[in-house]
Amino acid sequence: MSVCKCPLVSICLFILPLVLAGQDLPSMQKTADDWEYTCRNELHIEPGALPWIIFYDSVTAWHLNPEIALLPEYERQTSTLRFAGIDYPLFQVNHREKLWVPERDPIDVNTRAAAAMPVSDNKKTFFISPVPAFFYTLAPPDQKVHLDLLLKGLNMHELTHTQQLSFVLPQILAAQKKYKLPESIDDNSIERTFENNEAYKALFFKEKTHLWNAAMSGNLDSCKRHLKIALDLVAERQRTFFVNENEGYKNLDDIFLALEGSAMWAQYKTTRKYAPQGQSPEQTLYFMFQYLGSWSQEEGLALLLIIDKLLPGWQAQFFSKELPSPFELLKRYISK
Repeated sequence: MSVCKCPLVSICLFILPLVLAGQDLPSMQKTADDWEYTCRNELHIEPGALPWIIFYDSVTAWHLNPEIALLPEYERQTSTLRFAGIDYPLFQVNHREKLWVPERDPIDVNTRAAAAMPVSDNKKTFFISPVPAFFYTLAPPDQKVHLDLLLKGLNMHELTHTQQLSFVLPQILAAQKKYKLPESIDDNSIERTFENNEAYKALFFKEKTHLWNAAMSGNLDSCKRHLKIALDLVAERQRTFFVNENEGYKNLDDIFLALEGSAMWAQYKTTRKYAPQGQSPEQTLYFMFQYLGSWSQEEGLALLLIIDKLLPGWQAQFFSKELPSPFELLKRYISK
C-alpha cells in the first residue's frame, strides 16, 4: 500500500458492493452488530467509536462516521445505524464506476474490494465493503454457494485492521528507515521476494506444516513438539535468508504475521459463528482457504490459533501500541 506516504498499498485487498433498499440497510446494521460482538467477545477490546465505513454498490456509497470535511458532494440520509449505543447517520455519495475514497485515487467498484486503509497522515483508518446485493452480482460462479459467510468473515478481518494500522504503519516506516527495504511494502512483500527461491520455500512450507500440526493437535504435548520443530525451522529460515540486503525482512515477517494472523483469527471466529450447523473447525478452515493464497495469512492464522490455545489473554498485546512478534511470544512459552 503506498498512499499517505505510507509503505502499504492496502491491507488484504478483497474484492466485493450496495443500494439502500431491500436488505441493504439491515445488512449494514448486521455488519455493525458483528463488529461490536467481535470487539467485545473475540478481540476483548472496547468498541469505541465506529471507524469510518464506506458501503457501496455500482452507483452509490454510504458513509458512516466519516470525516465530513473530506467528503465530496453528499446527501445526509434519515436512516441511521446503531453501534455501541450510538446512532450514526448515513451520508450518501454518488459515483460512476469509480468509488471515491479519501486521500487516494478512486477505486473501480467492479473489483469488489473490501479493505482497510490509512487516512489523515496514517493516524486514522477507514474501511470499505460492497453491500451483499452488489457482491452477489459480481462474484464468480464458484463463490456463489456461501457468499454471505465469506463476506461476513472478510468484513471482520478488515475491521480488525482498523484497530491496528495507526500504530503498525509507524513500525513499518521505522523498519524502512533502518533497513534496505522496497519503497512500497505490503503483507505479501516477503512472498513476492522469495516465491521463486526453492530453498526458501522448502524451509517455509515445512515450518508451516509443523505450525498447522501444532494448531490442530488436540494433545498439548504433541502441540508443543510440533511447535518446537517449527520454531527451529523459523530460526534457520531467518538466519539463512534474512541477512545482508534482506535483513529487514525479519522485522517485516514478525509485523505482517502478527497483523494478518490476528485479523485472520477474527475472520475465522466469525466464520465459525455463522458456519452451517454441524460444520467442524477443519471444514471451516477448508472453506476459508478456498479463497486464500497468501503465505502471511495462512501461517499467521496458524500462529494465532496456537497462541490462543497456549497464551490466553493474548489480545491485549495485539491491540496496544506495537505488534508483538508471534515467534518471540511462542519461544518464551516453550522455554519456560
